[in-house]
Amino acid sequence: MRFIFCILLIFFYYFDGIAQSFKNDETFHTEDNSLQLMHLFAESVPVTTSVIQPDGKVIIGGDFAKGILRLNVDGSIDPSFQIGNGFGMLRYSSSGNLVTSIVLQPDGKILVAGGLREYNNVPCKMVVRLNSDGSLD
Repeated sequence: MRFIFCILLIFFYYFDGIAQSFKNDETFHTEDNSLQLMHLFAESVPVTTSVIQPDGKVIIGGDFAKGILRLNVDGSIDPSFQIGNGFGMLRYSSSGNLVTSIVLQPDGKILVAGGLREYNNVPCKMVVRLNSDGSLD
């Protein structure tokens, strides 16, 4: 038993030494953007999915206002991602529009899935395909 413990201790010590150290990225989520994001993400409002685009921008989805948005590399909200009303004003899935999955397609289009009922006031069921600018495909 001691032998196994020693092997595990050496294993974890070795990998801890070569593991990447994590630190806060001071360039992400700047103060100018904090109030805007705090308005969108009230307490306990979950982001349920995210995906990083090849250009470094991050698309997040969940149970918050409009259900989906894109962040620039520095954490600011990307105004070029034109989603209009998005999936509506979500609040803890009361509207049934919880975004649970986002997938990027090779052509740059975005698949969004979840308990979706509408996107930008257009009825939809479960899956929506968006153009790279956030408009409905």
